[in-house]
Amino acid sequence: MPVRPEDLASIYKTDPRDYQSNDLLRSCLDPVHFALWEQGLGKSKRAIDQAAYLFSRNLIDALLVLAPNGAHYNFVDNELPKHMGVPHKAHAFDNNKDTGEHKEHAAHLRMTLEHDPDQLTILTISYPALLKPSVVKVPDKGPDRDKAISGLLYDLCKNRRVMVVGDELATIKNPDGRQSIAARAVASMCRYRLGLEGVPVDQGPFDLYATMLFGDPQFWIRHGIGSYKAFQGKFGVWESNDIKLYKLDEQTGVQVIRQRWDKETHTHVDAFAQRLVAYRNIDLLKRIIEPYVSRLTKKSAGLNLPDKIYKYHPFKLTRAQQKVYDDFKRDGMVDLHDGSLVTSPSSLTKSLRLLQICSGYLPADEDRARLIEIDPGKNPRLDMLVEVVDQIREKGMIWAGFRPDRDKIIDALGKRVVCYRSGDSDDQKKGAIEAWRAGEYQFILGHVAGGLAKSWTLTEGCHGVYYSNRERHNPRKQSEDRMHRPGQWRSVNYHDLVSRGTDERNVIDNLIAKSDIAAEVLGDEKEVWLT
Repeated sequence: MPVRPEDLASIYKTDPRDYQSNDLLRSCLDPVHFALWEQGLGKSKRAIDQAAYLFSRNLIDALLVLAPNGAHYNFVDNELPKHMGVPHKAHAFDNNKDTGEHKEHAAHLRMTLEHDPDQLTILTISYPALLKPSVVKVPDKGPDRDKAISGLLYDLCKNRRVMVVGDELATIKNPDGRQSIAARAVASMCRYRLGLEGVPVDQGPFDLYATMLFGDPQFWIRHGIGSYKAFQGKFGVWESNDIKLYKLDEQTGVQVIRQRWDKETHTHVDAFAQRLVAYRNIDLLKRIIEPYVSRLTKKSAGLNLPDKIYKYHPFKLTRAQQKVYDDFKRDGMVDLHDGSLVTSPSSLTKSLRLLQICSGYLPADEDRARLIEIDPGKNPRLDMLVEVVDQIREKGMIWAGFRPDRDKIIDALGKRVVCYRSGDSDDQKKGAIEAWRAGEYQFILGHVAGGLAKSWTLTEGCHGVYYSNRERHNPRKQSEDRMHRPGQWRSVNYHDLVSRGTDERNVIDNLIAKSDIAAEVLGDEKEVWLT
């Protein structure tokens, strides 16, 4: 029997927006569904309302929420009290306290999981907690590694009628990652599976592979695509380059050239790295996922939010910094003025070191904790930050990817900024945000890939300053939308500090390209972004 609007009206604690109720009417009873909605559109409420309806119809008696670390607390502390319209009892699993050593916490967990037909049992748990065998155990190898065999969540899903929500699924997009495998194993035991993600295409269309497996571990096999490698071949054009692939010989401990089987010569040959040239069959990919997905942007949802305004603030490195940058880019190593040698053992390390040079320092090879100022006493990037924030009168956020940068920003801005540190306690993190909201600080400072960029609504601010950027589309979009969401009544300004004479502008261009690819795959309208 289809769901009717009057059936849903009785379970709403807060009135839904039209797009939320319409999606619920269409897909509330679907065993597998993905709400790929931009940040700020109320994905959590959509999940809570579905669970409330299913409980009211006696179709489930438990809700399991898997989320990034920290976000699973937010679900219990903020989202459930605001939106849950049926009787319930909830527990946020604490990786450090849900043991026999913390009896009160463990007792609350047991009480929450006890079956009560009059209350919906709700457990929220972080993805990292899935790595504990006591939480869920899966085989290390073999065809059954997507199946749970024991653990807390195994018992819950085996003995109860469970709806599972996978929040921020891009967090577990590596299909062979242990967290991803464990999440799929748990989800496969649940009656209803709802995936939530605001930026489902981060690095490219290949990100969708693991996303869809959360709903069904056999999803791609059912569509004739047997493996991740086959998926990459179906939707990408690849060519070999001149870089040989190596592996560690377990017996000798020596790096040896990896071999592959050549179908034409029927012999083993040296394996070379493959380079992605282009994407293909994007229309086919869209057709495959369309029956299981609802995609909404703020614009398509009809939210007339204020504009996003992008501003580009170029600055020049000092002569000494520019020389170190050029030498390191060319050679992958450099001798600094104090005699220290800095090298780059990989291309990833090299790109990170180049970003650090643009901030005026490098860590020494022999002691990574020791930072060497390239041109002591001179930091053009920090000077540009001070110049930019001095022109801002409203509240805002500052994003910096490296801890030394955040330390320097705190020293430069003093009492104008409070830092949200990932290593702090939950009370300290909440305290930092509340102090910023109360006006004790003008700016809040955080890591663009950290918890501040994922778990909070921060519409009190209208300026986002990017001290530095990396080529990750998802963290950039997530961080932007902390302020640009319902409740924001002003235009939101985004400031990018970019050094001239370096590749930093290319990082911005790559972010734009990834945004365009995501728009093509998901059918979104392309954004005018930093042009």
